[in-house]
Amino acid sequence: MRPLLELKKRFDIISTQYGASPKSRLHEMSAEFVRFCLANKNMHTIFLMTKGTRVDDKNPKSAVNRLRIDLFEQIKRFGRTVPRHREPIERYMG
Repeated sequence: MRPLLELKKRFDIISTQYGASPKSRLHEMSAEFVRFCLANKNMHTIFLMTKGTRVDDKNPKSAVNRLRIDLFEQIKRFGRTVPRHREPIERYMG
């Protein structure tokens, strides 16, 4: 559970960055999540999926599920503020 708590702390810091746009915060959270998965190798599946509950369950019984839902809510909050549009994939290819 400690790695999830550290991820939550990093998400909290990103969420409160003064002057950062919602899009840049969402990108930074995404990068932190990828780092979390790489650092925890196969353990990220256990942290995020084992005995998981639905993310719309507002009163999960376990502390791990409450933490998972908090992380999801943070990502979702910034995801809602980023406009949805399609960009040509060529832009992302080197």
